[in-house]
Amino acid sequence: MSQIVEKMRQEIMDRSARFEEQTKDTKDEYNIYREHIQYVYKYVVILSKDKKVDGEVLELAALLHDISMTDMSLDRSRHNEYGAGIGSNSAG
Repeated sequence: MSQIVEKMRQEIMDRSARFEEQTKDTKDEYNIYREHIQYVYKYVVILSKDKKVDGEVLELAALLHDISMTDMSLDRSRHNEYGAGIGSNSAG
């Protein structure tokens, strides 16, 4: 795992833990990393094994694809739009 992929993985884990704590004992309690993103990541890595693709790009996409779901202040129906901005800001 490259340094940037590891940095993003840790960022997602941290955001997921904060979200889970903020939503504790509510209908929205959820750890998006543990309950969703780690599985997406795992299967992206498996499915890309023998393909001619940039594995690091796929790994980052898997980690970042739902990053905005950890921010309660954002409209979840537009999480794809917000996520693009958050992901590009996190990488810099």
